[in-house]
Amino acid sequence: MAASEFVKEWRAVASSLHKGIDWLEGFIQENQEFVIEKDDKLMVRGKLAIYSIDMAEVLSRIKNPLASSGSGLPRIGIQPLSGRGKTESVSLTDLVRSCIQVRNLDDEPSPDSLKSLLLFLMTDVDTFHAEGLQPLRDGLMTVYGLHKSPLSPQISKFIAEEFGGTYDEATAVAEIPGSAGWLWRLEYLTLVDDFRLSVRLPQRKNWKVLSEAVNEDDLFSWPSNIFEIMSYLRDAPKSILDEDYYLPMTLPKLLAPSHKPIRLFLEELEKRY
Repeated sequence: MAASEFVKEWRAVASSLHKGIDWLEGFIQENQEFVIEKDDKLMVRGKLAIYSIDMAEVLSRIKNPLASSGSGLPRIGIQPLSGRGKTESVSLTDLVRSCIQVRNLDDEPSPDSLKSLLLFLMTDVDTFHAEGLQPLRDGLMTVYGLHKSPLSPQISKFIAEEFGGTYDEATAVAEIPGSAGWLWRLEYLTLVDDFRLSVRLPQRKNWKVLSEAVNEDDLFSWPSNIFEIMSYLRDAPKSILDEDYYLPMTLPKLLAPSHKPIRLFLEELEKRY
């Protein structure tokens, strides 16, 4: 491409940026109830939480993308609505930050991408369930946990759709069907910010408590990600017998006395290693 052609294309990009900025400004003005400029941040009020976007970081990337050490949008702060999270209030410097990226086309002007992000956050009730937006789910779950909150109805819906399970908002209890007819129960314990794990085996009426604090007992490799734990339990006990899963042996050892295949699996591992 000749230098003159390159400059021409660059001017076209700059022109599209100007148009996109005007469009973005109009969008923000039309949605002042949900998007507020505060200091050097854009604050976005969704149905589930309040989000902050560091505009100074965005502008630094736009001014000279060739010098930018990162790509895409900056990380986004998340804080609970009206202090109804795990803590009464969260300062902007202590916000849970989640790297939420909006899919965009390579030729889309950056203001259009930012507008898409604002829409995603304003409609977080819907985007919470969107495929590929696990960072948003993880961020909101870190803020609220499983206890009753504005997020509770969406947690219930997600658990039903993703795991075929149930979630009781009042008791903060989730039940997940596993493989081989097993049923798992996770109870959120607010005071210790942990989970009690129980299992009910096929043709049994009573629940067996396996752990009073799964994080403290080091049962899983991803203690902060409750949906990862549920995904694992959905396939258990089959997943427990899968050597491709790398996780602490605490849970298999707790189950071994009441499940022969797991007991034999552990014995085989001991012989091998």
